[in-house]
Amino acid sequence: MKIKFLPIIATLATAFVACNDTLTDVGSSIQPGQDQLEVFTDTLGVNGMTVKVDSIYAKTYYGMLGSYTDKTYGTLESDYMCQFYCPTGLIQNPSTFVSIDSMDLELGYAKKGSWLGDKLAPMGVSVFELNKALIEDYYTNADPSDFCQKNILLGSKGYSVFDPTVPDSVSSVEGYYPSIVVKLDQSLTDRFAKEYANNKSSFENLNNFTKFFKGVYVEHAFGRGSIVNISQTQIRLYYTYKLDKKGDDHVGLLDSTAVKITYLPVTDEVVQMNHIANTDISDLLSPEKNKTRTYLKSPAGVATDLSIPIGKMITDTKGAQINSLRLQFGTTRPSAEANTFKAPPYIMFIPKSEMKSFFEDKLYKDKTKNPIGKSVFVAKYDSLSYTYTFSNIAPFIKTVAEKYEKENKTIDPSTIESVHIIPVAVNEVQDPYSGQTSIAAVANYFGPSAIDLLKQEFNGETVFKTSLVWSQYKN
Repeated sequence: MKIKFLPIIATLATAFVACNDTLTDVGSSIQPGQDQLEVFTDTLGVNGMTVKVDSIYAKTYYGMLGSYTDKTYGTLESDYMCQFYCPTGLIQNPSTFVSIDSMDLELGYAKKGSWLGDKLAPMGVSVFELNKALIEDYYTNADPSDFCQKNILLGSKGYSVFDPTVPDSVSSVEGYYPSIVVKLDQSLTDRFAKEYANNKSSFENLNNFTKFFKGVYVEHAFGRGSIVNISQTQIRLYYTYKLDKKGDDHVGLLDSTAVKITYLPVTDEVVQMNHIANTDISDLLSPEKNKTRTYLKSPAGVATDLSIPIGKMITDTKGAQINSLRLQFGTTRPSAEANTFKAPPYIMFIPKSEMKSFFEDKLYKDKTKNPIGKSVFVAKYDSLSYTYTFSNIAPFIKTVAEKYEKENKTIDPSTIESVHIIPVAVNEVQDPYSGQTSIAAVANYFGPSAIDLLKQEFNGETVFKTSLVWSQYKN
């Protein structure tokens, strides 16, 4: 079977959706009989359940550190492992270099909107050296014990997201960037100094550097009160050099020395593996809890699995032009408390079978394979109505029908397609000439978030509702 899909004016489709929730003949009365267009609407129920998401794909240089417990959504705990990028010319004054003196690890984060929980909660971090090089496996269930035996402790520190020791005169300045700074053991500094003195090639490129120093495991050590998004992880290396005798800036300081800082950052060029654990979430998966709603939680955590009655949609509209398929989710009004999970800014409708390839292969960047608008759709959170709306996912029906045709399979009315609803981060760009926006990048949402998706009563069941509009000419 082949269904034709033709565009229809959006307002017309919306008007017909609003007419009736049952199958309706609203054919035109002004056209000749053989040319009359019949338009139909139908409302279908979609079953949904909350499913556990063990891990998500997250190639990123952002880290998440800490632990936070919510009475509804359970506990989220996170730490991470990372390599460091060694820039060309690590020592900027090689001819006058004297010595490498000390090193520390700086974990920087934004002053606002980068943390969840109690900003004064006592937390702890430990930094261990990796024993084994990281591999390019960017899923969040990476096991730190595969790469770190925790036998080389480089440093540890207690902290709170808000540092009360920093005076207001500093923290209130524009551009102030709070950070957690862990002093690294002097033995590491001595190793770097020895390697630089005897084998400078270790610092010439990334491959050589990661053989010498494989990276660190930034471990959440204690505390269950806050989670902070680390947007900048870097080693700061302090070294001494002699002042240039010919430099006009140092008149009167001949043969004196100065200290300079050089940085080893975590960047896109290196590997970072985030280790995320969601516990105490079994209640969210229970059939009882899922009678009236389903749940989303990120990063990883839980997602909503929809059973789309694709067979009924296709058989009911056989030979028709599918104009519109609308799916809207109402949500629980978010808590007014500042330090709780918030709604994810975007959610994605994506077939379960496409989850892996979409993120790993970045299909949204490939114009020939981009499934957004065909089988994958994005909806933005409306903070006024507390809803997410997929205004028209009708192309999904066409995509599935074509897949069955290509595989010479028959679609019967009982055929179900499994689709996941997941939180995502979306980067939109605007065309300077047309003003239209398009999606430039999509990733699994890496911020702490959680929300309920509310079901509705329909035909004696509690389900999610879809509004379907299709049309055909009278025979």
